[in-house]
Amino acid sequence: GWWYNSCQLANLNGVYYRGSYDPKGNTPHQAENGVVWTTFKPATYSLKAVRMFVRPAEF
Repeated sequence: GWWYNSCQLANLNGVYYRGSYDPKGNTPHQAENGVVWTTFKPATYSLKAVRMFVRPAEF
């Protein structure tokens, strides 16, 4: 998706981890695959749900 363009500032297709997770305590494949939106919460906080709103280009 377009949101990967900035080196995963957002990952809307990730795995839900209950709240925060510790990258040092998780295996490498678990450390960077949470549902994140880093302009809202830190990359170590996995969001429970997200919604994406799409609007026409001529909006």
